[in-house]
Amino acid sequence: VLVGVAIISIRGTNKITTVGMILALTSAVFFAAYAVGLSSKLLQNVQSILVAFYVALGNTTAILVLVLWEGSFMPPSNTALVAVVSNAIIAGVIGTWMYITGIQIVGASNTAILSAFEPITAIFVGLYLGESLTPMLFIGIALILCASYLVVVKERTRKNSE
Repeated sequence: VLVGVAIISIRGTNKITTVGMILALTSAVFFAAYAVGLSSKLLQNVQSILVAFYVALGNTTAILVLVLWEGSFMPPSNTALVAVVSNAIIAGVIGTWMYITGIQIVGASNTAILSAFEPITAIFVGLYLGESLTPMLFIGIALILCASYLVVVKERTRKNSE
């Protein structure tokens, strides 16, 4: 999946920097810890909307600190403000709520597998917005789908052998 996402992400310069890779891998580790933490027994009986609220509160606090650090609070235009608010509501609140609900219903592993399809969804949105479909995108999509399939097959094999 990592190679597939890297292939999909490379644009124009075809350059991957060491700092970018370190940040991406660090992000993946924190995201995995986040997913495992959300699937803990402590949160199984807590309503997912309440957990999403606290996640959003933490995100909002972190962003507020960064905004105050940078000294800029308002987006440069009304269109940008609408985009920021829409993103906060759709991706930040609704997306987080749905992700947490998914973890509570099907578990962290299956939810993480389904999350691997996020870059593919982004490609389809990009196509809708006028981006072109390149052979490298096909390769990236194929790698993501194959990796997800292998994880599912391994999980089924493990469960059947128990």
